[in-house]
Amino acid sequence: MAGRFAPRPTRTTVRGGHVGVAGGVPRQAAGPGRVRDWAPDGPLDLGLVLGPLRRGPGDPTFRATPDGSVWRACRTPAGPGTLRVCAYGGGVRGQAWGPGAEWLLDRLPELLGAADDPSVFVPRHRLVALARHRRPGASG
Repeated sequence: MAGRFAPRPTRTTVRGGHVGVAGGVPRQAAGPGRVRDWAPDGPLDLGLVLGPLRRGPGDPTFRATPDGSVWRACRTPAGPGTLRVCAYGGGVRGQAWGPGAEWLLDRLPELLGAADDPSVFVPRHRLVALARHRRPGASG
């Protein structure tokens, strides 16, 4: 041990080496959580709307899964919460867990742009106008 702390296992030692990773905090099995369904007024692209909330590729509080759902963990006034948002048909389903679950689901439409007024945005550059036309689900 070179310093005050024990050496951390590297990616190589975790994959095929002899150093094990400690179990850490025991996790509870995820129950069904709370659910809210919401139907947006127009097209909605979850990746484009929620993507700016991600803080880099290693952000532990944001995950986009191959099935198209987005997972987000955050602090709320009611306590920590985890939110899973997925699109189905013409609607959106939000599932939340933790003490902040109800707070997250109450604000799901606003998170996805329900309170936004698209008429206020006037693109002044033709490329921005073209991008807006090609991606109507980005405006929420």
